[in-house]
Amino acid sequence: MKCSVVVVLLVSIVGLTRSANILVILPTPAFSHQSFYRTYLLGLHSRGHNLTVATPNPIQNPNMTGYREIDLNYAYAHLSEALVAAFGTSKLVRMNPAVYFLLATKVVDILCNKILADDNLMSLYRNNEKFDLLVIEWGINYCFYPFEKLSDGKLIGIASYELGSLTHMSLGNPSNPAYVPDYAMDNTDRMSFPERVRMTLFYWFMSSVVIVLRWHEYFITKKYFGPDAPDIFETNKKVSLVFENSHPSMSYPRPWNVNLIPIGGPAFHLIGRKPGELPKVGHL
Repeated sequence: MKCSVVVVLLVSIVGLTRSANILVILPTPAFSHQSFYRTYLLGLHSRGHNLTVATPNPIQNPNMTGYREIDLNYAYAHLSEALVAAFGTSKLVRMNPAVYFLLATKVVDILCNKILADDNLMSLYRNNEKFDLLVIEWGINYCFYPFEKLSDGKLIGIASYELGSLTHMSLGNPSNPAYVPDYAMDNTDRMSFPERVRMTLFYWFMSSVVIVLRWHEYFITKKYFGPDAPDIFETNKKVSLVFENSHPSMSYPRPWNVNLIPIGGPAFHLIGRKPGELPKVGHL
């Protein structure tokens, strides 16, 4: 009798579970970013979710079922093109505001235009393929936001790095330049008056850069998705959660809303090593 009850309960639980059909767009051509994302994507896949992943670093494992990949590896060559366009052939360039603006503009322009011209990716949109959720690389390219139409506006962001102050502000986290430093600057949370002025000017400059870039991306989306494409500024307000690769213990104190979740470093599994066996470390 007890065995029958257990079987009935197990069958009931299985009937309540449902795997999600998830679209993941991770355009940044940098393996340091992609290796972080891959850890969590494989975790989702191991839990029975079906994933369609657009990435410059596909796994290309034909034995994996429920894990479809769109290869964006060509983005590496286009990123090099953007760097040359911004820096020329010089290998040592001081990252002043003008150079940063030129670099950001070139990277956004080239990557958005090249990746959105990919028929394998855009066919998802043209065919109105439906997904339960869109997971997108956060704080990089807004030009991929119109894909939220395929998930009926259900959107989650993920970032392989600590988010900057402006990205925090877009999520409702106040970023007062008087006491909230940005990781791109060398200030602490205890700034002198000149440092606060410098931080305020940095915020103003970055806000101006972001406004110009976002409007540029807005017109790019109209080019590839059509005049009726979802508004990227409205889509930015729909994000439910953002996961970032950070930990509060590694950052300065700051206001933090519940929609931003630090997930720390990924757990790298040591393949072929027995549990409890430590690697040998050599000290110089």
